Amino acid sequence: MQDLEEASINNQFIKTYVENVKHTEESRKANAREKITYNDIIDEILSNRLHYRAARKLTDYQLEAIAQKLLTEKKISNREKLLSVFGKTKYPFDSQFILELAKNKRKSKIKELAIAALQFLNSDAIREFALETINESKNPGTMVRILKSNYETGDDKMLTDLVKKFRNEDVIESLAISYIDIYKSNITKECKEPLEAVYDKLTCAIHRKDLVEILIENQVISDKIKDEIKFDCDDEIRQLL
Repeated sequence: MQDLEEASINNQFIKTYVENVKHTEESRKANAREKITYNDIIDEILSNRLHYRAARKLTDYQLEAIAQKLLTEKKISNREKLLSVFGKTKYPFDSQFILELAKNKRKSKIKELAIAALQFLNSDAIREFALETINESKNPGTMVRILKSNYETGDDKMLTDLVKKFRNEDVIESLAISYIDIYKSNITKECKEPLEAVYDKLTCAIHRKDLVEILIENQVISDKIKDEIKFDCDDEIRQLL
């Protein structure tokens, strides 16, 4: 940097570069975040400092501590923060607690978070709740995802019929994301009809690629889709064949 500063005396372009570098360094120092120390994982979550991806890396002990705090926490905003963890990883205690939160008749953030958490939990009651609610919903993608851990043989017909009911692109994309999650967790040739039904209506290349990969992995991709993806606008999808 010293050489550049000396050269900048007689060169305006170098001078401008050196000034910009100094300005950037000063800006970084001014905006440097002070390192924060937390008492425990609960303190970190309630301080809104736990990145959502970090939930996947929590220890069993930490997850149990969060779940235990959720059982006793009264403040709504704190319950939301604690419950949000289990939209990314499995709730470690009795699933009935989460199900009761999801079945609340009043629309709320707690209800939404509980429904998201059900995708990792399995029980007859959870499956029954999902099936009862899917067909009533105007945007059933989130409810469908509950079948990720509650899928049964024969569900492919219901999932195929569900896609046929909608034209809205946002709804179709939401269903696509859920179907991808379901059939990544449940390896079966039954994936063929539901995934092809979504494929026919889906415009998002990212999710279209995931659908095609699952069809190929299960050896059920149709000749029709094989012919179509030769001309797909996405390079990665064309390369799948």
